[in-house]
Amino acid sequence: MAGYKGYSMSNNAVDAYEQGEMPLSKWTKAAMLEIVEASDELSAAQKRTISKLTAAQLKVYLTRSSWHHTSSHYNRTDFYAVDLDTLQDMTLEDIAATPAPAPKPKVELKREVRRCRYLTWEGSRKHPKAVEHFEECEIVGDWAMTSNGKKSTKANGFYFCR
Repeated sequence: MAGYKGYSMSNNAVDAYEQGEMPLSKWTKAAMLEIVEASDELSAAQKRTISKLTAAQLKVYLTRSSWHHTSSHYNRTDFYAVDLDTLQDMTLEDIAATPAPAPKPKVELKREVRRCRYLTWEGSRKHPKAVEHFEECEIVGDWAMTSNGKKSTKANGFYFCR
């Protein structure tokens, strides 16, 4: 490893940023178009066609290029670069017909009302006391809406009554 820059990322990650590589979350349309415009491999017509694409369509042309350590916990983060080779081999019609990624379908959460038993903690840190509650709760996904707030149905001490 080539060392660490402060607590944010490795020196290799800093070098990757300078070479035009970034994590997927950092790529914007402007950043992608900047790389495309600076390229000598693409024709002017290809650059004009590419500039008309949306950011979501442009992200199709990002390819995983490397990974680097980031954060003080040495997380492994994938870095991506614009795939200019693929764009260079494409016709103007192919570029213009780039499909937009399908939107993620919204998951409809199941809602129901059920009788529940759950614990809340009262007292002090030195002398905690578990208080048991019985009530009708609206269940939304893995959460129960109680009079004391939102409780996870997966938590220890949470039970459904018959």
